[in-house]
Amino acid sequence: MKNKALLIFRIFAVAISLFGMSYRLIIAPILGDGWMQLIDTLGYFTIQTGIMVTVIFTLLLISQITGKPKIAPPPYVRGAVLLYTIVVTVIFHVMLKERIDFNGLSNFVLYINGGVTAILLLIDNILSIKPQAYRWNYLFLWMIYPVAYLMFSIFEGLVFNRFRHYFLNFYETGLSFYILTIILFFIFIAGTGALIIFLNKLYRKPKEHHEADI
Repeated sequence: MKNKALLIFRIFAVAISLFGMSYRLIIAPILGDGWMQLIDTLGYFTIQTGIMVTVIFTLLLISQITGKPKIAPPPYVRGAVLLYTIVVTVIFHVMLKERIDFNGLSNFVLYINGGVTAILLLIDNILSIKPQAYRWNYLFLWMIYPVAYLMFSIFEGLVFNRFRHYFLNFYETGLSFYILTIILFFIFIAGTGALIIFLNKLYRKPKEHHEADI
């Protein structure tokens, strides 16, 4: 019964995440500036994270349907993507929501990418990732992508004068404010990642614990 409910949940999660990404990567460019808009859209942390979430849910669904556990992404990958989508959600609601002027379906998709998929992935991780599955050294692995994206944003700003968000524009904000913002971001990302690992480590299986002692 539990597996059936999880299967239905994952079908729903795939449909929601796939719809959100399809709109941003296919429909919006067709209605807008075509392939140039698509290429530019792929440069956003939000979109890259959304693609990761969609792939995670798709692989989990395929793994469950086929009965092949190896297809499912390992816990440390799912934990990383959960961290990134939480970061996207917080930044969207705290720093960007009031600055984005989207209406109708576009606005609905924003909330899918900036909240709904994070909640769905969190639920799936809670239901299907075993306690004690995360290790503290995963945190260093999880920080690689944010650091790489920061390098990309700096390169894009210096070479192309392209800044995807106001807080990444070191010319307008000033170097001191920019550095402070980046430091706070990384403290938040590392802190959230540590919290994810800590909460996973809180739960123990009493039977396994006793068997191990024996």
